Amino acid sequence: MGNFLAKKQVYVNETTGERIIYPAKEKFEKEGFKPLLETVIENGKIIKPTPEPSEIRNYVLKQLKNLTF
Repeated sequence: MGNFLAKKQVYVNETTGERIIYPAKEKFEKEGFKPLLETVIENGKIIKPTPEPSEIRNYVLKQLKNLTF
């Protein structure tokens, strides 16, 4: 199954919604997939600014349209 403690990356197929968890150090090459996780803190420092609450809200509303209930 692999090393549970190693850093991972989650890839998503935007067409099908399929998600794959893969070791971050290994090269992932599967057509139609994009990485989901981004590094935001490195060595205790914020390296990517956090989005405004309105941006988060708009993103969530957009994602909710893709859900089926």
